[in-house]
Amino acid sequence: MDEVRIAPAGDPFSVRAEPSTRHFRCNHRFLDILEEDYGISQFNLRSAFMGGIPAPKKQAIELCEWAIEVASGNIDEAGRALRNWARKRGVGTFDPFFMIEDEEETA
Repeated sequence: MDEVRIAPAGDPFSVRAEPSTRHFRCNHRFLDILEEDYGISQFNLRSAFMGGIPAPKKQAIELCEWAIEVASGNIDEAGRALRNWARKRGVGTFDPFFMIEDEEETA
C-alpha cells in the first residue's frame, strides 16, 4: 500500500518556517464595531479603510487609537486625521485607481 504524504506547506498542523503574510481585512461589519468603540463616523472610517483593497483589521484598530490620541479625544478631529492619513498615503477611497475612474466619469 502506498503511503500518502502531505507536503509541509499544505499541512495545517505543521509549523511554518516563515510567518504567514495573510491579513484579516476590514469589512462593513467590522467598521460598525470600530464606530461603536471609537465613535468615529462611518464616512471617515470608510474613506480611510475601504478602497480597492480594504485595510488590515489590526492596522485599522491601531490607526483609530492613534487618531483619537492625536485629536486629544475630539471625535471629529480624529476622523479628519484618519482621512488625511489615507489621502497622504493614497489608500482607501483616495487610492489613485479610484481617482482615475472618477476623472473619467466626469469627462
